[in-house]
Amino acid sequence: MGGTPRTPTEVRSEDGFVLVGVVMFVLALTILGLSLFGLSGFEAQFLGNSLNEAQAFYAARGALDRAQFALIATSDLQSVKQDLPANVIYSRARRHDAPWDSTSTFSFEDPDLTLEIRTVGQVGNARSMLEAHFKPYLVRNVYKRLVTSYDSVEVGTTGVADGSPRAAQTILVGGSWQNDPAVGWRLLAPPGGPAPRVGGVPEPDVVSYLASHWDAATELIPVANGHHFNMTGSPQGTFFKSTYTGGDYSVHPDPAPPENQISVTGTCIWLIDRGIRFEDEVEVIGSPTARLIIVARPNTTSADREAARTGIWFFGGLKTTGLVPVILVSDARVVIEQENNADASTAVGYLSIYAGDVFFKGPSPGHAMTLTHAPSELEFDSIIDPLYDLRILPNSDAGAGKGFHLVSGTWREITDSNPN
Repeated sequence: MGGTPRTPTEVRSEDGFVLVGVVMFVLALTILGLSLFGLSGFEAQFLGNSLNEAQAFYAARGALDRAQFALIATSDLQSVKQDLPANVIYSRARRHDAPWDSTSTFSFEDPDLTLEIRTVGQVGNARSMLEAHFKPYLVRNVYKRLVTSYDSVEVGTTGVADGSPRAAQTILVGGSWQNDPAVGWRLLAPPGGPAPRVGGVPEPDVVSYLASHWDAATELIPVANGHHFNMTGSPQGTFFKSTYTGGDYSVHPDPAPPENQISVTGTCIWLIDRGIRFEDEVEVIGSPTARLIIVARPNTTSADREAARTGIWFFGGLKTTGLVPVILVSDARVVIEQENNADASTAVGYLSIYAGDVFFKGPSPGHAMTLTHAPSELEFDSIIDPLYDLRILPNSDAGAGKGFHLVSGTWREITDSNPN
């Protein structure tokens, strides 16, 4: 009743079939495992090559930036080839108008110049070659010269009181920049110097500068009958102010006795809300590590025409002791003259003026008023550059220096299919 029983031969036959199936299954898994292992090795190699290609690309990309920094520092085309970083095997810069030239120097003031920079990065067997064209530009610093005027510069030729000639005793040493095209004044004051740069001077932003720093500034109290001013600041800059209390100027010491002295320690910024005028000679005392910065607006409400248009006025001349640098800033007129001190010589060893307009007039014959600003605007200036970095000068947020503009459409990666 339970069906026909299987013979021993039939049972052994089925056991053999199961064994064969197991072996085939194990063999298939082995083949699959070996295939996957081989595939993983291929993928690892592919990933490694892709990583090398990416690293080579970014090495070449970084070399383009490095080449620009080298050119900014040296203005020398050969500088991009020196001391190449890791994974960069080639770097070249050449003039676009002279493609054979990759060794000369160039000027950031050349408006027609275009430079071609090409770099190659290599990691393992992977290489990447990049190329781009750049035009150099120069951001002019308004403080790296003796005088920068939003309007004009004038040199007085005769004394008001005695009619004596004054221009030859007005000695101005340093560059100049102005918007007014009338530059004949530079021929009046020895040693003459380079022709003034004309056009493009930004307006001194004194209004917002005073608004930003006025409340936190310390009120400066004069001593010794109002003729001595003592300021102690920090290397990072300390702000002082003289608040208007009446008259034509915020600061206007009594002309007698003729002793005006400003003592400076550290970097001091003196803010004037309605003009400053000294009738007699002013002496600034401080070490070469001190800096005196005067930032002044005029008293536009004054009935006196000269007061209303003048922010800073040294009527008896200005001199420094100890080579303390002096920087004068106003959105109105700055005047340095010796009408009230015609029989004396004065000298300022480091002076920078940035103003709406500027007037100079020296003493009588036999004396001299010497105002000096020696460094070139293209050179590092140990006084102006740190002040720019601290952003404690009016208009310094605009920055200054040299750089490159990428020429649109010139950036490319050079490949076997795009070799030229």
